[in-house]
Amino acid sequence: MKKLRFFFFISLLFIFSAGCSDFVTDSSDFTPNDELMLMSKKVPVPFSATFSVWLTEEPVPIDGRFEQAEYGSSVAPHPTHMGVTEFYSEEVIYLSEGTGYLPWEEVDPWNAVAHVTLTAANGDQMNVEVNYILDPTGFPLFYCEGTGTVDGGTGRFENASGELSFSADFNVAELKGNHYYSGEIIY
Repeated sequence: MKKLRFFFFISLLFIFSAGCSDFVTDSSDFTPNDELMLMSKKVPVPFSATFSVWLTEEPVPIDGRFEQAEYGSSVAPHPTHMGVTEFYSEEVIYLSEGTGYLPWEEVDPWNAVAHVTLTAANGDQMNVEVNYILDPTGFPLFYCEGTGTVDGGTGRFENASGELSFSADFNVAELKGNHYYSGEIIY
């Protein structure tokens, strides 16, 4: 009986080792380069963020547009995969044809573009270009909607890409508001 158990044990050991050795040593199916490719593969990850933003001075229209810089910081819960995040945006808001500064009630929505830099807690930066429509008819409260395109950055966001939805509310009288982003980034 002991010989039979010994033979059975050796047979199992041989079967397991043969199966394992085929998996590990069969280089025709998997190479070290494949492993590197898997490690560097970019995958889409969900992204969601809310920023409290402010202006340092009231914008004044010049040559049919506003040019302004917005500053801000993330609001908890902080942006996905970024931690506490700082916000900086350079924006150009194009006024409707023939639009003056007032009255706001008679104004068509304005097209705008923003170049946004998001700085993650570790210092990595992500660049987003946002195209949006601003509705000024609720003065002093403005509402915006648009889309953002992730366009690289620094650190882990160096070759990042993705599409984001964007909305915002802004109180011109207080020079502050909120920006909301959601979508997917690939990095």
